[in-house]
Amino acid sequence: GTAVMTNGEVELWAVDFNIGSFDNCSPQEALFYTFTDVAPPPRCDEEYDSQTDLMWYDASFWFYESNEGTVDDDDDCPLNGEGAYSDGGFDPGTGQFEDYRGDIHRWFPGLRSSGAIFTTADVSSTGFLQLPVYVWDECGQLDFCLVELRVIDNGGGAGRVAGLVTTEEGTEVEGVMTELKTIAPEFSKFDMTDEIGNYAFDDNALTQDYEVSGEKNDDYLNGVSTIDLVKVQRHILGLEPFETAGQMIAADVNNDQRINGQDLVELRKLILGIYSELPQNSSWKIINAKDASTLTLANPWSYSETITIAEMAEDMYDQDFIGVKIGDVNNSVVANSAQGLPSADRGISLEFEDGQVEAGEEVTVTMTTTEAMYGYQFTMDMSSVNLVEVSGQSVTEGNVAVLGESMTMSTSSVEAMTGELFTLKLKATTSGQLSELLGMNSSVTKAEAYVGENLETVNLNLSGAKEVTFSLGQNEPNPFKETTTIGYSLPEASDIKMTLYDVTGKVLQVIRDQGQQGENKLVVSTDALTTGVVYYKLETGEYTATRHMIVIE
Repeated sequence: GTAVMTNGEVELWAVDFNIGSFDNCSPQEALFYTFTDVAPPPRCDEEYDSQTDLMWYDASFWFYESNEGTVDDDDDCPLNGEGAYSDGGFDPGTGQFEDYRGDIHRWFPGLRSSGAIFTTADVSSTGFLQLPVYVWDECGQLDFCLVELRVIDNGGGAGRVAGLVTTEEGTEVEGVMTELKTIAPEFSKFDMTDEIGNYAFDDNALTQDYEVSGEKNDDYLNGVSTIDLVKVQRHILGLEPFETAGQMIAADVNNDQRINGQDLVELRKLILGIYSELPQNSSWKIINAKDASTLTLANPWSYSETITIAEMAEDMYDQDFIGVKIGDVNNSVVANSAQGLPSADRGISLEFEDGQVEAGEEVTVTMTTTEAMYGYQFTMDMSSVNLVEVSGQSVTEGNVAVLGESMTMSTSSVEAMTGELFTLKLKATTSGQLSELLGMNSSVTKAEAYVGENLETVNLNLSGAKEVTFSLGQNEPNPFKETTTIGYSLPEASDIKMTLYDVTGKVLQVIRDQGQQGENKLVVSTDALTTGVVYYKLETGEYTATRHMIVIE
């Protein structure tokens, strides 16, 4: 703890140093506290009927000591009916109590505590005072601990240190733990910034040297998403350079005062959930506002994270800081509880071809979109499938993480991505419809995409899975001379008939099969076929389609 002297002395109470003392038998309200192992006077409501009865101990006031003394039969307030009272080791020659720190203690029944005045003579050369603090129960049993107390002689004056923490854009930053530290001897006290970014330290001794700093290391993902990767990529390539020094500091994810591909790698790991915090950087940089005002794009690193106050002579207001959220280069961070969470104006769906799969079956799922995307991210439920392989536009293994039963993906590009975005090769662990086995969510990485030249943020989902229709595909390979594969799609599972015939209409082969909903494949050999053009017709329920292929020798 710390205490500030006034005119060379400070009054302290033992109970103020109590933190959670308890006894197995005595209730909390029966415990009392002292600075020595000599018990205070017993509680006597007749004698202590008001605060006017309280006084400093001196020769005119009795003092109780449990281990010695004489019984005063005339006393109206005996301890448990047989109170033992004494002079407490009072020495008339010195006017002090030998066992109780002289005439500077008094007893406050309302607090159940003794108090004492401490002066500069009690303090070590380093400015510290070590105090024993005793706690007593109703039976006179005691225990103690040693308290290290820093005592400051302020020469009769004290001042306030206060300031504000905001972002580069001027938004107040809540939850910054600010620290006020004296230089010599070293001692600290702390204050958390409120909803409007304010912090303050009162009762600080004048003429002292101080250092103020701030720290905020919660919610590393606050304000961070794949759109920041897009913007960092554009800056690195010179397509869209940053405009402020704060963006440069935010983009320096690995804290090496350079912005390059390694920052992209580290930030993507945070977005994918591989990192819960950045290994080489804090969540926020809390920068001296005076330094921040002089930073330039060419030299964004010449800043201090402390404010120094030398020989404080008066109240020090406007000791301000700038908070920079690491990784957030588009200023989307929620800096205080009054802001509220951002929300997208619209949502889009990734489309894929649905179908029935069986447990153990491998299936390929291609996600498509008609939007021009520059980045996207999401979490996908993988409790019913295992990821075998992933590929696509700007997609490598570094864009994907599998975390238990979830897969996260974060992809960014300096060029627009549209059409077939990526393909997942999956192995089903449960039988069912793909649309039921796959689900997109934001449990680890928030599901969103960035579309158009202005990088509009939109919600992303799979609810618009492409409706499967009846279709008959071209055989592959074509022409062929041994075998070929015919692909077809069904809106629902049904029996199918595939008829193959020559140019004269002669039926060469009829194949019957059970088709599944979604994509199907049928392998045909040349055994029953003739060389040249062969027609194939697919029939199922109300649907019919015909194509032709070429058989070669």
